[in-house]
Amino acid sequence: MDKLPQYIADEYESPYDNLDPRLWNAAVEAERARLDPAEEAIQRQFHFDAPRFALSGGDSQECFRILDAMLMQPDDPLYRSPQAAAESIMLMRPPGSEVPFSTEDRTQEAFYYGLLFSSFHIAKQISAEDEESQDKLVELIKYVQNMDDHDVLPTFGYCAHDSDHYEYGDQEKAEELNFHAFLARLTRESVYNFSLYMSWILNRASGRSHREYANGEVVWMSQWLSLAGKELFLRNNDLWEDGKTKLLAAPPSARMTYEDKEICLEILNLMAAVEREAPNT
Repeated sequence: MDKLPQYIADEYESPYDNLDPRLWNAAVEAERARLDPAEEAIQRQFHFDAPRFALSGGDSQECFRILDAMLMQPDDPLYRSPQAAAESIMLMRPPGSEVPFSTEDRTQEAFYYGLLFSSFHIAKQISAEDEESQDKLVELIKYVQNMDDHDVLPTFGYCAHDSDHYEYGDQEKAEELNFHAFLARLTRESVYNFSLYMSWILNRASGRSHREYANGEVVWMSQWLSLAGKELFLRNNDLWEDGKTKLLAAPPSARMTYEDKEICLEILNLMAAVEREAPNT
């Protein structure tokens, strides 16, 4: 199959790609200006911007420190492999309980939520094309999940929802591209099935009620199809066919221009390319 486009429009390329990761966007610098001196000192130790709760000390800070070290180069003295990082993180896991909604159960859920939220937060700072770094995060979560007593880590689904953006400025578009690439990689590796996010993209493309999203659906969909297209087609065929039906039926209207219709057709062409390749892989 021909290589699917990763970036369709220039506005989806991060304007901060050539900056030091610690300065990954102006919004982060504005937030740092509001940090107290102790938090500022902690943040400067990391290569990635940390969520606010990871600067408050305790296990949350140590967990983020481990993730940050894992994404360093292997020759860095602080580097940890994904397996070693997962083992260190799991040593901090509080005991759970067989009793739903017990204090112990909620404490363990909070631990996993902090780990996953930090992972999503970092993933949005890693370019969608940085396969090595995004795959390290995926591998870490796989190791943690294999060491856990649950089939799926608690809080996985709603933590991803909480990590998603609801406003789309230039910076958020770049982060959303990276975020969708990470979800696609997790889906491809059967860590967690985020295929509903693909369905959401298709629904929005066929509705096209939000003009401010420009051609974001094509960009995000190309990420999904290039990274996990075969798996989505083979494992989620009902969802796949439903999405195609909606795209084909989307008529030009007051809410959907002919330009919007072209976006639907472009996504359909990407899906057709996956279908042609899937039986031969």
